[in-house]
Amino acid sequence: MHVDGYAGYNELPDVTLVGCWAHARRKFDEALKDLPEDKRNKAVAAREGLEYCNRLFAIESELKDKTPEERYQIRQVRSKPVLDAFLAWLKNQKSRVLPKSTFGQAIYYCLGQWDKRKRQIQPTLAPIASIGDNPLQNTS
Repeated sequence: MHVDGYAGYNELPDVTLVGCWAHARRKFDEALKDLPEDKRNKAVAAREGLEYCNRLFAIESELKDKTPEERYQIRQVRSKPVLDAFLAWLKNQKSRVLPKSTFGQAIYYCLGQWDKRKRQIQPTLAPIASIGDNPLQNTS
């Protein structure tokens, strides 16, 4: 089941919780939008967090017509390195941000949900976001 950070989901029996990447992406988007317009272009770190999420969505968009085994293999080869790099980046950023800033909240949100987020690459039918929640498909 795709979930956000709501702790109540942890009490559900016999359910595998998968962190929704659309929620993670939204946090970085909010961090950018929270800045004055003249500072958004200089917010390299927030853009980088958003880009990691976008890379995962781009990979996932290619998996729609694949079998579960093909999805698993592609995720291992293409998504796992992105996840590994993103986790290292998040840990590095954690020591550089103010935790209560919008950007800091995005970092801490992703790290706090990491065990659920990384389930995306396990053998599963689950996409990385709820149906209709892929921001790359919903932009026009």
